[in-house]
Amino acid sequence: MTGRGDGAEEEAGGPATEEVAGRRAPRRIPFPFLVLALAILATLVRLPYLQQIPRFTDEWDDTETALAIAREPGHWPLISNDHYNGPVFHYLLAAGYRLGADLTWTRLLALLCGVAAVAATAGLARSLGLLALAGDGITPRRVSADHTDRPDRVDRAGPSGLSGRADRAGLIAGLLMATSFIPVVVGSHIGWSNSTTPLWTTLFLWILVESLRRNEPRLLPIAGLAGGWRSRRIPPCWPSSWARPCGPPSADRIGCVAAGPGWRCWRQPWP
Repeated sequence: MTGRGDGAEEEAGGPATEEVAGRRAPRRIPFPFLVLALAILATLVRLPYLQQIPRFTDEWDDTETALAIAREPGHWPLISNDHYNGPVFHYLLAAGYRLGADLTWTRLLALLCGVAAVAATAGLARSLGLLALAGDGITPRRVSADHTDRPDRVDRAGPSGLSGRADRAGLIAGLLMATSFIPVVVGSHIGWSNSTTPLWTTLFLWILVESLRRNEPRLLPIAGLAGGWRSRRIPPCWPSSWARPCGPPSADRIGCVAAGPGWRCWRQPWP
């Protein structure tokens, strides 16, 4: 009789396994809904006094450049009005002006980029969390192989458990970005092209991490695009690298490749 019970218990997978299998995983909010909530919070924090604080600075120069792109036929600049930034931000501004936006669009675009940076920060933190947990060996495949030794980790190691902990990491990072002073008052209230830097930088890192986590090299060109927009210097620096083949790093170094003799740049230390 005892042997029969042991056999039935063994066939059922053991009492520990039955207990773990009988647990109901706690319901959690899907991560896209968390990102949506973070975006709403970030918008509500950034909207008050958007056009008043801080007072307008030389962002008017960026606005004038965007208005010229929107209203002057054939005006397609490859550089910013300050001659050291790229024109991506100005073309985004010009698109809004072509659609009928008024002058408040300059700071509104900065706000939208700031909110998008909050969402990207949450996504980056979540991806880093998933990558770290996988590197720690807490994956469904590995734990299921040795669950007889550590049955208490079975229910936490499934996709739901991993995603839950990574979601919390993304939520915390997004909350910090949504409520930090400089990203709110400066990065989302001033219509500079530099206000988009947190967005492009975070997107660049997020896509890099996702490429590594998914083992998907096809994401790397997209990461390169985001990194190029972050540098904002690629368009003006390719021509200038002919006359200045050993100039500053980043895009200038890329320009050295096109310049031919500029290969000696790569043998010099970074400034």
